[in-house]
Amino acid sequence: MKKSMIILAIVLVLSTVGFAFGSIANVNIQDIVSRFSDVSENHWFAKTVATLVERGGIDGYTDGTFKPQREITQGEFIKTVVGSLHQELPLAKDGHWAMNYIRRAVELGYIEEGEYPEANLNNIINRYQMAKIIVNAAEAQGETFMENPSSYIERIKDYNSIPVGYKELVLKAYTQGLLGGYPVGEFKGTRGLTRAEAATAIVRIF
Repeated sequence: MKKSMIILAIVLVLSTVGFAFGSIANVNIQDIVSRFSDVSENHWFAKTVATLVERGGIDGYTDGTFKPQREITQGEFIKTVVGSLHQELPLAKDGHWAMNYIRRAVELGYIEEGEYPEANLNNIINRYQMAKIIVNAAEAQGETFMENPSSYIERIKDYNSIPVGYKELVLKAYTQGLLGGYPVGEFKGTRGLTRAEAATAIVRIF
């Protein structure tokens, strides 16, 4: 309980994008981000992006860009989580390129069978969906959560509008600092995240 309270206090002080991760302190940012024409080591997301690239979780596009402000898709997000926490897999040759990662995510218990149809993998993933994947992945890594996260419901002003199936997951992600809310106090679960923001959220699992 004490650990969770400390983490929450830290998250409330830090902004949604400005924080440090001891586990990624030794990443050689310049060498990694220099391969992308639209990322510099001075960008706020440079260290987190460099970390995931180094771990094989995410990469750029064939034109040499990373496109940090492009919203991340379902296939990209699941690929980044699985590739960063486990191992890089070969891209599927038949059907959607991310299907090998989808199947692996099902095996790991991060998502459910049939939850992400192949036809939807290029759709933007929303914050509710991210919360579920991030919490499941964190729990699989041995993370423990607050015994009574419901005591923080009042901090999420749009909590009552969260779908029932996501309420507990959002609370877990929020109280543990895995996926924060917006300055207005709302979670805004139907929104997506940019590739830069998503990389930052995924690094928090570490």
